[in-house]
Amino acid sequence: MAKTNVFNEAVVYDSTGKLVKASTLSVATNHDSYQPAVAANFGPTTLLTASISGLHEISYYIVNVAQGSGADSVGQLVFNYTDTSGANAVYANMPASINATILGQGSVPVYLVAGSTVTCTLGSGVFAGGLAMDIAINIQHI
Repeated sequence: MAKTNVFNEAVVYDSTGKLVKASTLSVATNHDSYQPAVAANFGPTTLLTASISGLHEISYYIVNVAQGSGADSVGQLVFNYTDTSGANAVYANMPASINATILGQGSVPVYLVAGSTVTCTLGSGVFAGGLAMDIAINIQHI
């Protein structure tokens, strides 16, 4: 059976090309968050529970908004999710230094299983000398 999505309609054909089913898809739950002036490690924090299985995109934007001292380090932002093979992780491209206005950004497609969660954790950062970063995250079904 072939399946074609046209806007919010699921159109399914059998192997001969005959229309078998046309129905409205459930709308996926998306996540959009903004965390200003993050100055401490956190997590894991649940961002999304997938309402349907399928391809999703995790996009993130991280910018240093306050410069740190020599003792600071940016750490690592990690997104954990579950696909059909089990638990997986995506490591964000972090800012390359502790200087203000340096950023890390990216987008990555992931397959999510319905009912599974996407979490994020910021770990191994050192925020003793004033380093702070804004973190924006968007997850959407694509």
